[in-house]
Amino acid sequence: MASEESYAIFLYGSGALVAVWVSSIIVTAVDSIPL
Repeated sequence: MASEESYAIFLYGSGALVAVWVSSIIVTAVDSIPL
């Protein structure tokens, strides 16, 4: 397995994790706002 390939897979994986984490923070913030 090429190092560039594993780096790209790691980059996409960590990017997906960050996206899920940020979206959960946004959902929590929106839920805490009284509308």
